[in-house]
Amino acid sequence: MKFNEKNLYGIYDLVSTESWENEVRTDEKSNAGMFIFRPDHMVSVVSGSNNWVMAYTGKYSLNEDIILIEIKSCVVREMEGTTITRKILALDENNLVVDASAPDRIKRTKITWKKNTQL
Repeated sequence: MKFNEKNLYGIYDLVSTESWENEVRTDEKSNAGMFIFRPDHMVSVVSGSNNWVMAYTGKYSLNEDIILIEIKSCVVREMEGTTITRKILALDENNLVVDASAPDRIKRTKITWKKNTQL
């Protein structure tokens, strides 16, 4: 499915996370987060809970319903220089829902974001 890339541009606040491991729902979730997609294809993400934090920046490209993110800087240094993918499940003027599952699909995560600023 192809999405309008201009709908992606903006600053998003985390609404919810849903996680499964080996098809069993887990209680792992983020308490807060922000996802920024700029028109120059730069992306920044920060999310976390009381127990962990994830933050990275990089360049993104859109291929149909897949967001490819080339990580330039990350709190997990081993991820720098890698490319991660996020599958768009839904995208409109105000909301973004992505599948952020691990490549092996053992751990699956669905993340819902609400746009608070259009860029």
